[in-house]
Amino acid sequence: MSGRFAQFGRQAAQGLETWCSLHGAAEILVEDDCSDRRTLEMVPPDLCIVHGPGSFGRQVADGAEAVARRVGIRTVRVAADDQVPPPGISAEWDLFSAGVFEQDAELVSKVLRSPAAPRRVCAVAAGVREFGRVVDDPDGVFGIAQWFPGSGRDVALGPPEDEFLGAYAARAGSVPDYPAVQVAAGAVIATRCARLAGGTSRDALWAAAADLETSTLFGGFRIDPENGAQVKHQTVLVQWADGEPRPVDQSEPAAA
Repeated sequence: MSGRFAQFGRQAAQGLETWCSLHGAAEILVEDDCSDRRTLEMVPPDLCIVHGPGSFGRQVADGAEAVARRVGIRTVRVAADDQVPPPGISAEWDLFSAGVFEQDAELVSKVLRSPAAPRRVCAVAAGVREFGRVVDDPDGVFGIAQWFPGSGRDVALGPPEDEFLGAYAARAGSVPDYPAVQVAAGAVIATRCARLAGGTSRDALWAAAADLETSTLFGGFRIDPENGAQVKHQTVLVQWADGEPRPVDQSEPAAA
């Protein structure tokens, strides 16, 4: 936008803005490098990734950082007990938090009240309804749910979603979050593997699980026999609105 390549930079910016006016469903951020590549290298990061203790938080943060890097988002990574946002971060910043539930909820509550609040917040803990009972005014916050009702997925093993939800409501008087569905699906998979293995020895169960590709009300199931990683299950992006988490249609841009 300035410097010796400004003539073409301004044309490029106008081309993007023209495309955006025709597309109608995108946001554009144009940053001026002043025709000097070192300028952007000194621009503070926009996305702050916070991880809690233990391997889960680190692995989720690793994934978030890798995806951000792939799409060109600058990041800074901090631990849950560090200062958030850290010194030197951009005035317009976003937060992704992957800690234990209590840490996520406490951090989100804190940053939403901050004078330097982030533009957008996504937290793993916001994928369950309990989040709305411990965080004041969670509307707008994004969450990552392992499961969300109404997915309409095909179920090859175990009870269909509507049957399970009806039985759960009769017992608990509420709609379950994904931990309840996850453990039920785990029981479905375990019993299926035991039948296929013809017993419960560790090696036989592992062989049965490694060969199994199926689906439950929790979603798809298939593991990598090399490391045991789940490679077929899909998470659900939700956003809080009117005090409730709602699935985000990822075929359309998420609301700001």
